Amino acid sequence: MRFSAAVTAVLIAANALFSGFSVTAHAAEDELVYAALGDSIAYGYGLADRERDAYPYITAEAIGADKFYDFTLCGAYTSDIIKMAEKNADALSEADVISLTVGSNSLFVPFLMSAADMAGVEFPETEASADKLEGAVDISVIIALYRAYSDERSPQRRSMDEAFAEFRKEWVELIDLISEINPYADIVVTGYYNPYRYWNIKPLNIEMGNIVEVYISKMNKFIEVSCRKKYRIADISEVMSDNIPDIRNPANNRFDPHPDSRWQAYIAKAVISEIRG
Repeated sequence: MRFSAAVTAVLIAANALFSGFSVTAHAAEDELVYAALGDSIAYGYGLADRERDAYPYITAEAIGADKFYDFTLCGAYTSDIIKMAEKNADALSEADVISLTVGSNSLFVPFLMSAADMAGVEFPETEASADKLEGAVDISVIIALYRAYSDERSPQRRSMDEAFAEFRKEWVELIDLISEINPYADIVVTGYYNPYRYWNIKPLNIEMGNIVEVYISKMNKFIEVSCRKKYRIADISEVMSDNIPDIRNPANNRFDPHPDSRWQAYIAKAVISEIRG
């Protein structure tokens, strides 16, 4: 692809990822253009300085991008990113490399709205701030969530199944659109992690994390087999599912699944590794 030919020298500098991002080498005759599409994870929701710590900004500096387009939006669904790509088609057509992080809200918003309903608090569907639930959810709510989602015929499970089906359709539409806008760009997509993997209350045989994992696994499997020749996957699932801080114990009352600066850097490292090929 065009990116691979243009910036071989630049990619050597990606090793500077955790050492100040001192990147200067690149082929002077070529302009390297990088565009990031994505939801609140790519946006850097919750970071004190997203333009320093969000993974697209880390990536842009590490690969020596001359021009960087930030097309990220908190609370975005795949359908929102489709509209974003359509609106910014001219800019995307310039890109040598495009990163994409989207789809988590298809899974987590229905789940978090169920939790909010059971806790008796409001959770706006358009907002990515799961921190609204912090302090409002206790063990009894987690037990109620588990019972609801354990029943494959429950309204909660039907909602998740419908959301997953919609995600699959929109994912294909989005990838086809990006490929049509720019058939030459290197596209790197990030996989999905389970921030609630350890929401298991063993004395009560409640394994909420395992139910969430069913859908996380479905989404990862789907992007692995769908449109697979059109992009590469930065696989962050296992490491981040095991290490996102403060969510491991449901007693922490922490619902917010967004990565902090440390894990944004980890995503950047995985994305850069795929860019290097």
